[in-house]
Amino acid sequence: MSLHLLAGDGALLALDGDYDILAALEALWQPFTAADGAGSSDVEHVVVRDLAEASAVVNRTLVARLQWPAVHAAVVEIGGGAVAVPAVSGAGKSTLSAALCCAGAGYLSDEALVLDDAPVTDEAYEGPVSALPYPKPVALSRWSARAVGLSEARGVDGEQLLDGDRELLFPAAALGGPCKAVPILNVLLPRRTSGPPRLERVPRIDGLRALIDLSFNHYRDPVRFLLAAAATVRGADVHVLEIGEPMATARLVHESFKP
Repeated sequence: MSLHLLAGDGALLALDGDYDILAALEALWQPFTAADGAGSSDVEHVVVRDLAEASAVVNRTLVARLQWPAVHAAVVEIGGGAVAVPAVSGAGKSTLSAALCCAGAGYLSDEALVLDDAPVTDEAYEGPVSALPYPKPVALSRWSARAVGLSEARGVDGEQLLDGDRELLFPAAALGGPCKAVPILNVLLPRRTSGPPRLERVPRIDGLRALIDLSFNHYRDPVRFLLAAAATVRGADVHVLEIGEPMATARLVHESFKP
């Protein structure tokens, strides 16, 4: 059995391996599945043997092929606007994404802020840039699953999967939310705190630095990326988010930005 996934540049990723693993991957990566062949001559074949490892391979491959400017970030939708949280690996993006969705936000990604830069030029740009969804499966540690109240939810729409004792994987689609571009209205710069969560408005230049520092693909076209990043922060408010207990943090963010 082979599973075909469509990358952002129109190429195909063909996965070969055990039927059960491929069936699980198909459920997890459903927004990216494609009909066999899909008319593309650019096909990369990967043999998969382990669910968590295979999901990581898929993510790395798809991110590397994104054709739009992209930043390492969590992205959710609140009240019709996107809230982006650019951060390094291990900063808690997946936990915060899941917590925000449990608090009522819609899911766009826990991995990539993909910028729809089609209307952005080197001339004046009016209005917010939109975030394109990159709905990868969310992987939570057992601590994170407990912290957001998902540890007992052994099935989200019957598709939640447990991979050994390491991670709880479930389809992004189960979190709900839009599968369309959403205007970016807020950029949050996360900081850890031992106290209660807090939001503080900061200059937009701080948000621009974060987007540049955490870019996935600025090297392809630095000018294009800089224009898109600058337009993003021009159309958004930028805050420092002091992250405390996950659900308390999620409630603060959701209450702060919902209409």
